[in-house]
Amino acid sequence: MVRITARKNWEILRDTPWYAGHFRWTGFDYPGEAGYVHGGWPFRAFMGGPLDLAGFKKDLYYFYQSQWTTEPMVHLLPHWTHPKMEPGTKIPVWAYSNADEVELFLNGKSLGIDRPGKDAYQMQCEWLVPWTPGTLIAIARTNGKEVARTSHSTAGEPAGLKLQLERLNIGENIITTTLVDDKGTPTPYADNRVHYHLGSTQLASHENGNPVDTENGVTSSSRRAFMGKTRTFLRDSYFAQYSAVTAAAILGSRNGVTATGNRPRISIIADTIIINKVLDHTPKPKLKIHFTTDGSTPTTSSPIYVKTVLCRPPFNDQSSRDQYSEHLRSQRR
Repeated sequence: MVRITARKNWEILRDTPWYAGHFRWTGFDYPGEAGYVHGGWPFRAFMGGPLDLAGFKKDLYYFYQSQWTTEPMVHLLPHWTHPKMEPGTKIPVWAYSNADEVELFLNGKSLGIDRPGKDAYQMQCEWLVPWTPGTLIAIARTNGKEVARTSHSTAGEPAGLKLQLERLNIGENIITTTLVDDKGTPTPYADNRVHYHLGSTQLASHENGNPVDTENGVTSSSRRAFMGKTRTFLRDSYFAQYSAVTAAAILGSRNGVTATGNRPRISIIADTIIINKVLDHTPKPKLKIHFTTDGSTPTTSSPIYVKTVLCRPPFNDQSSRDQYSEHLRSQRR
């Protein structure tokens, strides 16, 4: 059968004794064939996989996991960051789980218990949740006992980078860069550009999973985040005594999508992750960030970045201009 959904295919396989198996197209998103269902360029890939072009897990991945595996799990969707959403707007919230039941909490208050069904389109737990900032927690239970939990918290503007190293084979590594707010919460709308200095490490590719990002990831030294993340695939010499990668970004709300206040903030972030070191006492380098605001290239004589910069808000009236002037005076004081 062609064009059958993952849900219906699994229902048939599970409940029909003579049904031998099924073949899903495909495991990963892949470049090409974007014209079949996505309309073609600038779409560069076919997007049917539970894993995207960067290997990030989509919600579909966790649907498969809830149906195919026995290790207790629960996955919650969507994220809970909606800076432009009207308060009280009802948002469908789903949980995929292989447990008996899932209870959903918003800011500590229970929103009720639901149980995943067997019908093809009832294999999730679901609630309609009025939007309000805070934390969603899903607790999965089997035989009345908690077996797994997960959560989503409302994020602010992107203000930091979280670097995670994954070692594969000898000399092959992946760095996952996640854009987070000032509390360390991942920011799902962040699409700021992250720049990389690779040192002695060789770039295999940058990839963010965005199907319409047509930038060459093999030759560029930077990549925009997509849904708050990007990945760098590296090759490193097995004999290298020391190698490290530095990632840097100018963070903030680029188009107002992630702004949560009247004065968006700009953060300049740089961090180094050590890939390989023979000598354990090799210290992590301390970085100084110099910046300019006139478009010129910073030098060591330029000001040193110390703290987040408040952006000038749009002024609609004289009162707003006066308030902002007073704010600047208080900052100087």
